[in-house]
Amino acid sequence: MSEANNVWRIDIDGASHEIELEHTMMDKHTITVDGTVVEEGRKWGFGPNEHEFEVGGRAAKIKIDPKYGGLAYGSSLHLEGRYVEPLRR
Repeated sequence: MSEANNVWRIDIDGASHEIELEHTMMDKHTITVDGTVVEEGRKWGFGPNEHEFEVGGRAAKIKIDPKYGGLAYGSSLHLEGRYVEPLRR
């Protein structure tokens, strides 16, 4: 399990949305918005990994960063350029 796995809940114009990132140590990722897969794939190589998509008609971006020399990963969500705090499971 990757440390990059996260869930975020945001409200846009009175509607609640849930964004989930599932990430493996083999750099395979799945991004879901309200239970629907919006992106899945794999990135080969080192360095940051950014994924852009829409939530409620707004621009969103998830960034996956290697940590500890590539031994772990972290993730962050930005909605229209603003950082969104993840939920903790």
